[in-house]
Amino acid sequence: MKEFEVFQDLAALPVTTDACLFGSWVENQLSNYLSETPAAKILDIGTGTGLLSFMLAQKHHNCKIIGLDIHQPSITNANQSLAVNRQNYYKYYNVEFLNQDFIISKQFQKNEFNVIISNPPFFQNQLESSNKTRNIARHSNELTPELLISKSAELLKDNGQLFLLYPKSECNSIMNLLNKHFTVNQLVETKPTPSKNPNLVFIHAEKTALKNKFKSFEFCVYQEPGILSNNAISYLKDYYITL
Repeated sequence: MKEFEVFQDLAALPVTTDACLFGSWVENQLSNYLSETPAAKILDIGTGTGLLSFMLAQKHHNCKIIGLDIHQPSITNANQSLAVNRQNYYKYYNVEFLNQDFIISKQFQKNEFNVIISNPPFFQNQLESSNKTRNIARHSNELTPELLISKSAELLKDNGQLFLLYPKSECNSIMNLLNKHFTVNQLVETKPTPSKNPNLVFIHAEKTALKNKFKSFEFCVYQEPGILSNNAISYLKDYYITL
């Protein structure tokens, strides 16, 4: 990446283009909010390599960012990256990574955070692989959407911002859960190529009773296999060294 390094040899899942696009989209959505709240407190749930935390810190280094993950080797990688990035740049001294279980952690208070972001475990109730490390990262038998969304509602301040990445197949159930606690502002359905159906959704919700104008649109990652779309390039250009 342009202004930070990411170690991932121990991580449950490596960095993906989809995760990078999600992180860039989140930063884009938060740009005005964080300019008005420069010392915001941000929680990154299931941080893995710390990618999303580093992407936000690259542009908003005055924010306090805490990355949380249940998988100790992933946190080891994240802290390796953090040490190197602090040596090479001034931007990452407000970033911290913790090996904790979000659901049972008692460290955080109600209404503590301005922003919560999560690229959470996927494929709830589907067949798990024999790789236990991958299962931790990919499956939501422990961190269910219900628990993630309800506890996020507790920890966010009024008008706090929540960003989630989920499979498109989970979208309807996720939206129903969010509507119990949040107002959903935007839904982005991402698809790999123009000929493919959407496979992921980026969701932006706000802890408010006010009903904002809901926006929904599609985003194509590759214009053809292996060649990023112009939209994807516009989001990734501030982070990728080469495109």
